[in-house]
Amino acid sequence: METTNDPTVVRLAKRTELFKRRGLEEEQALELAEALRYRDGDFDDRRMCIECAHLQRDGGCFAARQGWIQGAALYLTPVQTMLQRCGQFEWQIP
Repeated sequence: METTNDPTVVRLAKRTELFKRRGLEEEQALELAEALRYRDGDFDDRRMCIECAHLQRDGGCFAARQGWIQGAALYLTPVQTMLQRCGQFEWQIP
């Protein structure tokens, strides 16, 4: 099997695996990772909750549960695949 050091390909593979671990099917995960590649190229600063370290296994937001997001319900269950801005966003390291 051929390996690559191309950062774009590596990022695509890592995102796909992260999204699969977070419950997406293979095809969905790959499509979403590919879409985010274009977002990155456009320097779009919006993020998806599925990319965030605060997303919990039950789909809830740890930052909201801690009261770190002003005005958010403590048991916020965010739309995981919608681009948005969040002051508490932290990258999930795959």
